[in-house]
Amino acid sequence: MALNDIVKVEAEQAPPVMVAQRPWFGRQHVATHWTMWCCLLLACIGSSWFAYQTFLIPQSSSFSPRWSDAQWIQASDGSAPVAYFRYQRAFAFVPDAASLTIAANQTFRIFVNNTFVGSNEADFLQGDTLRPYIYDISYALKGAHQDNVIVIRVANLDQRAPLVRANLHLVAGIMSSDYGTNASWRGTVTSELVYPRNEANGIPWSSDQFDASAWPLALPTTTQPGLSGLTVDPQLYEKPLSTQWLSAGVSHQGYFVHHVAIPAPITHYWIRFAAAGPSNIFVNGYRVINWTGQAPASKKNINGSLSALQNDVKYSKSYMVGMYDIGSYLHTGNNVIAVYVSAPDVTGLLGRTSASMSMDVLLADAAGNTSWDSFLQDWYAAVDHVDGWEYGDATWGAAILIARPVNYQSFYLLDSNAIVQRSTSLANTQSPPIFLVLQVVAGCLAFVFGCWFLSAWLLGRRYYGSWQNSLALMSIAFLPALACEAVLIALAREPGIADPFPYNWIWLCVLLAILLLSYLGLWLHAYLTRKRGWQLLFRFPVNRTGGFMSPFPFVDQFLSMKSQTPVVKPTWQQRLWSWFKLHWSVLPLILYAIPLVFSTLSYEPLWQDELVSYYVAKNSIAHGIPMMPSGFIYAKAELFHYMLGLVMLIFGDQGTFVPRSLSAVEFILSIPVLYAIGSYFFGRRVGWLAAAMLTFSPFTLVWGSQLRMYEQAQLCVLIAFYIFYRAARCPHSRRWPYLAIVWLLITYFSHEETFIILPGLVLGVFMHSMQRGRLLPAVFYNKHWWFAAFIGIAVIGAQLLVVKFSHPPVLGTDQSMRPNIQLNEDGIPFYITLLFFPKPNATWLTLDSWLALLSCLWSIRSKNSRLKYCALFLVLGIFMMACVFTMEADRYFYPLLPIYFLLGAFIVIKALKSVWKFVRTRIALTVDAAPEERKRQRLMQPFRLGALATAALTCVVILLAPMLPISNYSLGLSRVLNLPYYRHFSDYDAAGSYILQHERPGDIIISISPDIEMYYYAHESDYYFSIDRALFLLERNGHIINTSTAAIALLNQHDLDAVLAQHPRVWIVSDHGSYENQVMRRFQLPEDFHIVFEGARNVVYLRGS
Repeated sequence: MALNDIVKVEAEQAPPVMVAQRPWFGRQHVATHWTMWCCLLLACIGSSWFAYQTFLIPQSSSFSPRWSDAQWIQASDGSAPVAYFRYQRAFAFVPDAASLTIAANQTFRIFVNNTFVGSNEADFLQGDTLRPYIYDISYALKGAHQDNVIVIRVANLDQRAPLVRANLHLVAGIMSSDYGTNASWRGTVTSELVYPRNEANGIPWSSDQFDASAWPLALPTTTQPGLSGLTVDPQLYEKPLSTQWLSAGVSHQGYFVHHVAIPAPITHYWIRFAAAGPSNIFVNGYRVINWTGQAPASKKNINGSLSALQNDVKYSKSYMVGMYDIGSYLHTGNNVIAVYVSAPDVTGLLGRTSASMSMDVLLADAAGNTSWDSFLQDWYAAVDHVDGWEYGDATWGAAILIARPVNYQSFYLLDSNAIVQRSTSLANTQSPPIFLVLQVVAGCLAFVFGCWFLSAWLLGRRYYGSWQNSLALMSIAFLPALACEAVLIALAREPGIADPFPYNWIWLCVLLAILLLSYLGLWLHAYLTRKRGWQLLFRFPVNRTGGFMSPFPFVDQFLSMKSQTPVVKPTWQQRLWSWFKLHWSVLPLILYAIPLVFSTLSYEPLWQDELVSYYVAKNSIAHGIPMMPSGFIYAKAELFHYMLGLVMLIFGDQGTFVPRSLSAVEFILSIPVLYAIGSYFFGRRVGWLAAAMLTFSPFTLVWGSQLRMYEQAQLCVLIAFYIFYRAARCPHSRRWPYLAIVWLLITYFSHEETFIILPGLVLGVFMHSMQRGRLLPAVFYNKHWWFAAFIGIAVIGAQLLVVKFSHPPVLGTDQSMRPNIQLNEDGIPFYITLLFFPKPNATWLTLDSWLALLSCLWSIRSKNSRLKYCALFLVLGIFMMACVFTMEADRYFYPLLPIYFLLGAFIVIKALKSVWKFVRTRIALTVDAAPEERKRQRLMQPFRLGALATAALTCVVILLAPMLPISNYSLGLSRVLNLPYYRHFSDYDAAGSYILQHERPGDIIISISPDIEMYYYAHESDYYFSIDRALFLLERNGHIINTSTAAIALLNQHDLDAVLAQHPRVWIVSDHGSYENQVMRRFQLPEDFHIVFEGARNVVYLRGS
């Protein structure tokens, strides 16, 4: 009989072995408890959040705009980045409702009769790039037979022609009419037509008095930019407000109650509400809305950086009609809507002293059918408070119908996006009742624990050996659904996905189906295991190859005897192939990063800091000294500038591709380097995930394509982090101390601000070189560390002396003289905001920051010295950056980014491994398995696939969430997906090109914006306005000039007047934003300056013909 047959027979004849019950509170069970309770906690949080959003938060839907015959149009006189479109018409009637539906291929601003109506600039920069809008403009229109003018300013930040499509919808009684964009509109990109040189009385271009007869007619275009849907039903804007209001009587307060019968489920229940004073709206006894009528501050929308501000423009002073979707708080059957109106002082507002209100309703059912209901006859009202009135218990008389206010047009509707976003800055807020929130949370907790106990009871000891083991194992069934929910929540950050997403019944059912499949999988595995008697197959230990070991060791030794053939040494090709099979996964990351980063090198114009590096690099090679065009020695990032200068010397310095390619190459190199270092510290999985986080991060795509030293600094910091750790592990080595200090100097000369890593490196070396029996770390007893340290200190000290003595004498004091290194706490709020609460248009680092924080907290209790080193390095680096280094910017955090991602990747893989180990241990516990054989049992293939899918979805969330919205992520990806994209830096290249085409001999250029940009794009910058820049001034030939281009500084009004008196033609280049605002506070420009060119983010003035 064969050996395998003998083993099989003995296994079949052996009696079953009962599992020895482990103590429920044993040491190993503590970890089991933590894993189990963490799974349940995540299940409770995930289910509560999804249910809260689905059942209590009104979700926006997608609606088709009313375009009628409106066409996409563009200006016919050019393709500048800014275009103006104008439509003027007198209407024979005063409309009861007037709405404007609009979409542009980039950003727009709307003016009606010189009144600013709205803009999409903030939404566009936050990634909502394809959204059409609808605005209520009835309050801005004039009376019958008077000219009304609509002016739309469209800016395109993508070097394409500005396009717009708009439709004006008017309603008067039962009649309606539409006026869409077509060839009758006027449009121009010529700034001199928008800002005429001799315009009398300075009439603004947005006014109906402005003469636009010189503007050419607009040109309809066949280009059809892709658009998403409206976020609210356009019917809310197309139906006039009610002509009748409700009153409780002559009183300063009123209580109104209405009973609503809902015969069938509804999807939306929109109310439009206006009142004579602040009001509270209750639904079924719960207050859900606080309405004040206060409109948002319109000036916040127009004071952006996208330029041409109008100081004489009007802003809405009207009162806002509240529009709220309360369908989530209503149920089938009888409901109660109650309103409390307080009007202590309304005589000046509405011309009456009584509290009154107006409400009408647009409801939509599940089939998409909509209907209006004003139900004015069904309201009950009183002027005195009665307990329980908000529940409809009071017996009151009918409300009094009164005429709407004479100045009812003082009320207007918010734009469509503002209604959905519901900005917290508004005093008109809608929030779900806390009692309903608690009900939803309690229901979710009951559901989670009910599923948990029920599934454990059904399986229990019958399949998994014990009630405790079954409880522990059933907790993992929630993980696949949680991973899918996390992906959905991440995708919800993408505004391009059609609403409602993802909080709807469809996705709720999908998640429940995944949960059900998880339980079915657990049951199926247990059933098949018991039915087939797989536990008998594991009577004997399993060897490393997966086969069964014989109970006779000498037989195993005989069968495993190797032949006496000599061992053949593998060739280098075989070794290379073996290495590639082990590390091939990093190659897709590199192939993904190359097109993404290199596609952007020629897209963005060079900005101020990049131009500094550009000129310093050129002069470093040409003169051997890193200096600015002014001759000022720029003793900063010397290594980077010499390398950059060499690259430009070999490959050329024209354009932006070659100068920026150095950073791009270093970014590509950082991917395999981080993978290798991460693999060394924590294994290949952690190394790969950290490298993937670095590759997919929008943060790295921005700075990896910049002509600056930050990418090189990041790469050098990463390598220094590794070298110092290796050196600390060999404290008695002769070679490692010198290698560590040499690389520290390389890192320092790549960017001096990397000094923030020094405390982390020093303490890390001390921590890992501690030895028993010695008071001090071992490095103190190695003379080579002392010699290397003295060399490093001498070199860095020499560089600091050069910086100190090469700087010219200081000519004054202002805020620029603040020391760069000083103990302070000012940076703490900035970096907390950057990492945990980023601004809408900043890189979203919240998830990565929480992962890194959890990893740092885990390092406190962990015995993993490598993890402690990483955490110490990151924490001390952030401390130095926030509390010692006084300058604040996201780029100063950039060198620490790889370690930040490495810690985040570690905690993710650690969690996944813990769950995997938990599953393997628990799922193998069958009734007939011996304790020592449990860990060796193999999982069924479906469980492996499910575990891999869950882990993959977890990684997808981590990589995908920072990328969204996708239109802000990458130029290359946006072009592939045909999504809008925009230049993140000001288009001074267009302004410089315009000046070069129109300049004359004797012209001078004065820069309000950074002058080095005009020095590069217009080839000269004669003067500039100096505001709080004393540190960057020096004296030469009797003039005060700046340290970058040697442009003469204008310090006061006298300096400006003297320059203007000497030169008849003067150009002024401005950002028309923050720089100009600072200058206008101290200087007064003559009125003969006029705008001749307007870029998307700058403007050019000219004085002279």
